[in-house]
Amino acid sequence: MALENTFEPGPQVLEAVLERLGKGPGLGFCLDVGHAMSFGRASLAEWWQGLKGHLLEMHLHDNLGDDDRHLPPGWGKADWPGLRSRLDAQEKLPVLTLEPHQEPYLWASLRGLLKLWGDPFGSD
Repeated sequence: MALENTFEPGPQVLEAVLERLGKGPGLGFCLDVGHAMSFGRASLAEWWQGLKGHLLEMHLHDNLGDDDRHLPPGWGKADWPGLRSRLDAQEKLPVLTLEPHQEPYLWASLRGLLKLWGDPFGSD
């Protein structure tokens, strides 16, 4: 089970919930990048620091910090290079989920991640 951040100002609320539920191997977090930026008050680095030890999934979408627009990565203000470097440092990668709300955004999301993070299959 992954607890997803929605309207929390920072990771402390989810950390407290996880502590109360007990830290089991099947329990962790889903870091929703867009929610953190549009509803949270903590930086993505702070969210990462708070959740990284129990990160099971990430929802990848962007925004301008004012609304949960589900824009393709690279169209908003998210620190995609920073997120990539943090992911690269992980022993085990979380599930990465794209969240386009329009079909054209799916293709733009794939192109955006390719541009920002490179070819995941190493055939750049």
